[in-house]
Amino acid sequence: MKRRYTVLALVAGVHATAGLIVLAQSQSASQAAAGANKGGTATPQGTGAGPFVTQFQSKSLEPDIQHGAVIAAQGTAAGAPACAQCHAYNGVSDASGAFPRIAGQSRSYLAKQLNDFASGVRNNALMTPIAKALNADDIRDVTAYYAGTNGPALPLKPPDPALVKRGEALAKIGSAEKQIQSCNNCHGPGGVGESPAIPYLAGQYSNYIAFTLREWRRGYRKNSSEQMAVVAHKLNDRDIAAVAAYYQQVASPVKVAEAQPKE
Repeated sequence: MKRRYTVLALVAGVHATAGLIVLAQSQSASQAAAGANKGGTATPQGTGAGPFVTQFQSKSLEPDIQHGAVIAAQGTAAGAPACAQCHAYNGVSDASGAFPRIAGQSRSYLAKQLNDFASGVRNNALMTPIAKALNADDIRDVTAYYAGTNGPALPLKPPDPALVKRGEALAKIGSAEKQIQSCNNCHGPGGVGESPAIPYLAGQYSNYIAFTLREWRRGYRKNSSEQMAVVAHKLNDRDIAAVAAYYQQVASPVKVAEAQPKE
């Protein structure tokens, strides 16, 4: 009998506690509404956990640019190396095209790539272990840092004008013969990108663009729109070289001379 009374008392206590919580939340909501009716600012309401949790969550979503800069320059204690070793501190990388230019690239796009590397959706022997060494805050902060950089376009040697002309046609018009829409249709006028999901191509290194298109064509890369694989399969090696050459020179301070007709 004593055990029964104990159980009943515990149940009653739980119900009483729940009742107090509901009452407190009801009073809080009433006070917020009253404040709003008087011209004041209502307390933000979250998911039932109160304004403290809402405020905490909103703060956690704000990137720490300075922390992102530290990751770029020094890496992390968990073992991720400095991003600047490959991508440079300003995100310009180098002219080899072995590493993409990421300066000013969409924060959302950069974060998706890092998360895809970490999860194995996108595979790369170098980037996968680096991405795995970054936590969610690291990714949020370092991508925000690089998205806010404005590294200059390098004055690279101009590519073959005839190749650029072919690439420009594919970029702006596409190919009716191959049933390919223009690259700009998704990547924006002049390849400036369509934030937040579609990256810019203007000023990206031709070697990197060509490498990536070949990855799509071979089926090695699968972490984005299926349309990329469809288009890449319809491009031959010269098409890939042409469109890559075109986009590299779009933002270059060194302009490509007009192709001269052969004599």
